[in-house]
Amino acid sequence: MRSGKLFHVINVQCPIVKSATPFLFIVIFTPISFKNILSFHSAKPIMTRFLNVAKIILPLVTLISLSGCFQYPEGPVFTLQTRDERINGAWRLTSITNPAGLDISGDTSFTNITLTTVVSRSGDKSWAIFQNGNLLSLGTFLFAEHGDQIVVVYTLLFNAQTYTQEFYDIRKLTDKYFYYVDQNGYTLHYQKY
Repeated sequence: MRSGKLFHVINVQCPIVKSATPFLFIVIFTPISFKNILSFHSAKPIMTRFLNVAKIILPLVTLISLSGCFQYPEGPVFTLQTRDERINGAWRLTSITNPAGLDISGDTSFTNITLTTVVSRSGDKSWAIFQNGNLLSLGTFLFAEHGDQIVVVYTLLFNAQTYTQEFYDIRKLTDKYFYYVDQNGYTLHYQKY
């Protein structure tokens, strides 16, 4: 009997990005003859070889598929916490850079700034910015469904009653660090306290 080639195609899709088209194909060629199919004993070495190849390829596939799923440019790479769990809490502004990349944290208008975000069990999400314990801005927020943005709808913005919607690009969101770029190009670094 002639031995033919049987190949297996493993289709891997990113679990976070729900695309209709797969982004990775792996083809594993396994020689199988009719004689091997009839005899389990002679098929055992082929199965062992297939399992050894699978042990090497499976972690590679997992690593490659997860590399396309990173949500924020500066991290985290992997987390078990939801975005709501990570952002919930009190944050202290540690540094701020202007659009030119210069650190302007020493400017007195940015000293003692804190951000408090509260995610309630009912799903309400509040956003409050304080300076020296005094309320500066108040609003609600939500995460953009696609992408790495957070949308804040302010009812009070720098002590002025308003109804303003702003989009911030999240750079990093862990349970200890929160970095984002505002609409004016300023990069704000917060640390949980």
